[in-house]
Amino acid sequence: MKLVAFNPSTTIILVLGDKDFASSICILRSLGKKVIIFAQRGNASQKLIKIVSKNNFHFIDELPELVKQKKQSQAIYFTSKKAIIHI
Repeated sequence: MKLVAFNPSTTIILVLGDKDFASSICILRSLGKKVIIFAQRGNASQKLIKIVSKNNFHFIDELPELVKQKKQSQAIYFTSKKAIIHI
Protein backbone atom coordinates (compact mmCIF):
# COMPACT_ATOMS: atom_id res chain seq x y z
CA MET A 1 0.00 0.00 0.00
CA LYS A 2 2.83 2.43 0.84
CA LEU A 3 4.41 1.89 -2.58
CA VAL A 4 1.18 2.88 -4.30
CA ALA A 5 0.21 5.66 -1.90
CA PHE A 6 3.53 7.49 -2.16
CA ASN A 7 4.07 6.85 -5.86
CA PRO A 8 4.11 10.12 -7.84
CA SER A 9 1.44 8.77 -10.21
CA THR A 10 -1.90 10.46 -9.78
CA THR A 11 -3.97 7.68 -11.35
CA ILE A 12 -4.14 4.15 -10.01
CA ILE A 13 -5.78 1.40 -12.07
CA LEU A 14 -6.90 -1.71 -10.21
CA VAL A 15 -8.29 -4.95 -11.60
CA LEU A 16 -10.54 -6.32 -8.89
CA GLY A 17 -14.13 -6.56 -7.82
CA ASP A 18 -13.87 -7.43 -4.15
CA LYS A 19 -15.29 -4.91 -1.69
CA ASP A 20 -12.54 -5.89 0.77
CA PHE A 21 -10.36 -3.28 -0.94
CA ALA A 22 -12.84 -0.45 -0.31
CA SER A 23 -10.92 1.00 2.64
CA SER A 24 -7.64 0.96 0.69
CA ILE A 25 -9.32 2.73 -2.21
CA CYS A 26 -10.71 5.37 0.17
CA ILE A 27 -7.21 5.96 1.53
CA LEU A 28 -5.78 6.37 -1.97
CA ARG A 29 -8.52 8.82 -2.89
CA SER A 30 -7.92 10.81 0.30
CA LEU A 31 -4.27 11.11 -0.82
CA GLY A 32 -5.45 12.70 -4.07
CA LYS A 33 -5.17 9.61 -6.25
CA LYS A 34 -7.69 8.96 -9.00
CA VAL A 35 -8.67 5.31 -8.76
CA ILE A 36 -10.04 3.46 -11.78
CA ILE A 37 -11.36 -0.06 -11.34
CA PHE A 38 -11.79 -2.82 -13.90
CA ALA A 39 -13.75 -5.91 -12.84
CA GLN A 40 -15.28 -8.99 -14.38
CA ARG A 41 -19.03 -8.97 -14.84
CA GLY A 42 -20.71 -10.73 -11.95
CA ASN A 43 -17.73 -10.02 -9.70
CA ALA A 44 -18.23 -6.32 -9.05
CA SER A 45 -19.15 -4.93 -5.68
CA GLN A 46 -21.71 -2.12 -5.78
CA LYS A 47 -19.79 -0.56 -2.90
CA LEU A 48 -16.67 -0.24 -5.10
CA ILE A 49 -18.68 1.28 -7.93
CA LYS A 50 -20.11 3.83 -5.52
CA ILE A 51 -16.69 4.70 -4.06
CA VAL A 52 -14.98 5.40 -7.40
CA SER A 53 -18.10 6.56 -9.30
CA LYS A 54 -19.51 5.03 -12.44
CA ASN A 55 -17.13 7.08 -14.60
CA ASN A 56 -14.13 5.36 -13.01
CA PHE A 57 -15.55 1.85 -12.98
CA HIS A 58 -15.48 -0.42 -16.02
CA PHE A 59 -15.96 -4.06 -16.83
CA ILE A 60 -12.96 -5.79 -18.36
CA ASP A 61 -14.88 -6.72 -21.50
CA GLU A 62 -15.44 -2.97 -22.16
CA LEU A 63 -11.70 -2.31 -22.46
CA PRO A 64 -11.44 -2.67 -26.28
CA GLU A 65 -14.28 -0.16 -26.77
CA LEU A 66 -12.74 2.28 -24.26
CA VAL A 67 -9.42 2.15 -26.12
CA LYS A 68 -11.21 2.71 -29.43
CA GLN A 69 -13.08 5.73 -28.02
CA LYS A 70 -9.86 7.16 -26.59
CA LYS A 71 -8.08 6.83 -29.93
CA GLN A 72 -10.97 8.55 -31.71
CA SER A 73 -11.02 11.44 -29.23
CA GLN A 74 -7.25 11.89 -29.59
CA ALA A 75 -7.56 11.93 -33.38
CA ILE A 76 -10.20 14.63 -33.14
CA TYR A 77 -8.01 16.64 -30.76
CA PHE A 78 -5.00 16.45 -33.04
CA THR A 79 -7.11 17.30 -36.08
CA SER A 80 -8.44 20.36 -34.28
CA LYS A 81 -4.93 21.33 -33.20
CA LYS A 82 -3.65 21.08 -36.76
CA ALA A 83 -6.57 23.20 -37.98
CA ILE A 84 -5.66 25.87 -35.46
CA ILE A 85 -2.01 25.79 -36.53
CA HIS A 86 -2.90 26.12 -40.22
CA ILE A 87 -5.04 29.22 -39.60
